[in-house]
Amino acid sequence: MSYIKRLLRHKYICLPLVAAQLLITSVVILHQVYLHDDRGRHAAREIAPEHPIFTEWRTSRKVSCLGQFVAYDNKFAYLKNVAINRDLFIGKRKGGESLSSVVNQVEEDEYLRCKPGAFRLPCGGTTFYYFAEENHLSRWVRCLSKYNPSHDNNTLWMNSRFTIAVLRYEYVNIYHTMTDWYNAFLMKAFFRQTHSDPDILFIDAHPEGSLDSTWSVLFHAAKRLKSLPAQTRFSQLVFNLRGYDSPMSQFAEIELPLVEEFRTFFLNKFGVADHHALNCNHLSILFIWRRDYVTHPRNPSGRITRKIANEKELLSHIRGAYPSHTVQGIQIDKLSMKEQLSLVTSTDIMIGMHGAGLTHALFLPNKAALVELFPKLLALEHFSSIARWRHLIYESWSDIENEYLVDEGYATKVPHKEVHSILRNVLRKLCGHNSKISIVSH
Repeated sequence: MSYIKRLLRHKYICLPLVAAQLLITSVVILHQVYLHDDRGRHAAREIAPEHPIFTEWRTSRKVSCLGQFVAYDNKFAYLKNVAINRDLFIGKRKGGESLSSVVNQVEEDEYLRCKPGAFRLPCGGTTFYYFAEENHLSRWVRCLSKYNPSHDNNTLWMNSRFTIAVLRYEYVNIYHTMTDWYNAFLMKAFFRQTHSDPDILFIDAHPEGSLDSTWSVLFHAAKRLKSLPAQTRFSQLVFNLRGYDSPMSQFAEIELPLVEEFRTFFLNKFGVADHHALNCNHLSILFIWRRDYVTHPRNPSGRITRKIANEKELLSHIRGAYPSHTVQGIQIDKLSMKEQLSLVTSTDIMIGMHGAGLTHALFLPNKAALVELFPKLLALEHFSSIARWRHLIYESWSDIENEYLVDEGYATKVPHKEVHSILRNVLRKLCGHNSKISIVSH
């Protein structure tokens, strides 16, 4: 929560003080932050679009190494003129292997361990910053050491592009990968990379995945650590926010920073038009099916949970109940990303079992609805939060008594009457009581 919000909640707050603080904050927002590098030159680096989270990050800034290492809010860091020694990252795999060649590979084999000197900065001292939590960011900082630029520069391959270093955790899950994409977008905005797209550097060893190609569409290029020359100096490198620390994972927050800007950025990168207008006489209702599929080495059978056992029955009933509307069902991950986006941006009501595919609620039109189904009573807020942040209509259904579970609990026979009832309620909210909606009672 921003400083201003905390002030306003205090019972003894002085209004003139709030006004003064707001004025100061506005001036800070418009001011570029300048930091000195080791040669005394100014480096304009970060921006603050008018959103409180950027002000909070800037306020928390901790500078060391003559401005060449800057940490923000215990969540990410900016490094200038940092050298990376590729060979000081140790792991069993290089990453990028075909899925078929790493079947049953343990997850630990897909992460790299850095040794001291893996990252180096041209300044004195060995202590740069301590991240509060033990995670890959704190381990990366422990691997930081110094180098002498007058001696080492000739041996380093120079990368002058602004680069974001990312360690992916659930790299083929679109929800968790969306948090990484969103975090990188925030870094692009915060550090004023509006003139060009950043590069992405994967510091992990995951095999190839279905979402890999999207990185290169959203950003300038996506590279794996092991593809770098042995020693590379980056003029600007950001240790990205962890996906688990993303604002998108903070479900209690009232709003998601720059969510509509991120949505527009994503759609524009794929060239997907966003001109869908709500027509209550002819709505588009989309069921997202969860079906067995192989995505990573640890589930070679591809069998997944939270499937809908009666897809055809459910689809037939809803089509019969809403004859003037388009009702379709699809396993959306079988489509290309551009096809997925094109389909979702023309959808008025999206329905599906709790699962990563519902992340696409981010790309529904502004006047749309999300219906989330649960195989049991679950207090999971991933997609209800997205709906709230985007001001979408949200409804849900849970098999509270587990009476509809089938296939050893891997699937649920969803009662069509329950879905029909929810849809009637959604249509009233979406189109109002006076709209002419063709509904056949069952």
